[in-house]
Amino acid sequence: MRIVLVVAGTAVALWLLWRLRQPLAWLAIAAFLAIVASGPVELLERRLPRPLAVACVYVALFAVPVGLALLIWPTVADQAQALVRRLPEWIDEAGAWLDENETFRRLDDEYQVVDRVREAAADLPARVDDLLSLASTAVAGIVSAAVSAVVVLVLAIAMTLHGDRLAAAGLRLVPDEHRARAERTARDVRGATLAYVRAQLSIALIAAVSGYVVMTALGIPFREPLAVVIAFGSLLPVIGSLLWGVTIGLVTVFVGFPATTLLWALWAVAYPQLENNVLQPLIQRRAVDVAPIVVLFAVLCGGTLFGAIGVLLAIPTAAALQIALREWLAWRAEERAAATARAAPLRRRTAG
Repeated sequence: MRIVLVVAGTAVALWLLWRLRQPLAWLAIAAFLAIVASGPVELLERRLPRPLAVACVYVALFAVPVGLALLIWPTVADQAQALVRRLPEWIDEAGAWLDENETFRRLDDEYQVVDRVREAAADLPARVDDLLSLASTAVAGIVSAAVSAVVVLVLAIAMTLHGDRLAAAGLRLVPDEHRARAERTARDVRGATLAYVRAQLSIALIAAVSGYVVMTALGIPFREPLAVVIAFGSLLPVIGSLLWGVTIGLVTVFVGFPATTLLWALWAVAYPQLENNVLQPLIQRRAVDVAPIVVLFAVLCGGTLFGAIGVLLAIPTAAALQIALREWLAWRAEERAAATARAAPLRRRTAG
């Protein structure tokens, strides 16, 4: 009966975790933000009341991405206008090149490429409903993401404001003999998370500076906002380099195709290899004391399970699990040593 109850209880717990995966994910992200914000809050708290310090930190966290987005927006608008102005010219050039290309004419004769394109263009009006459905789905996704961001932000602010009381309440639930170890584990997890954030910011700075130097050498315009794009992309381990590489590659198509685009593509392929296989494991291992292979595996698992958020939280989660496992193994070793010490007098009496 006990085995049946344990199996049933485990199944119910797993089912509840699956059903509550969305709020639990929000809670995990909010806890990460609260830990990150705790450092600046502690610095400001020396001069300001804690609620005001928390407000200043979160206003800054909100203002920085908004300000950088406003910095990038003029570049995006200029590039879009340039694209619209030059699009007819490019279409004419492409048409002339295709007319003179024997390979394309042979493929067109064999596969009717032009006729298929014209048929697809003629079918576009009939697909208005599909396009509207896709647009409504995208809008719904944006609204859902905005709601999730607001919920996470509110949770993070509450955790930052009342973090000390929440931690004290949690420690009171731990038995007295394990309380010191639990407090040390929580402190180490917080330190590892802050170290991870500092290391990730260092990686983003290295990527932005090196990308700016390469863009200057290649003569790519709007280097400052594009360097900001690189910095933001590099905050996401492994997949971030793909995002900024493709984004800036699209810009080079309009300013220096094909030479500049090819040279940038070489850099965009080579630098992520250096970052993912050398910089990322080296810096993060020193920051969170996690082996490079564990860092890469954690990033892959986090990205597979939770996407970009999973990639962002994978390394601090791996560090936290490693710290908890280390403390558990230390506790087990202490328990075995204590049991051995208690059994030693009995063995001596038995031998006597």
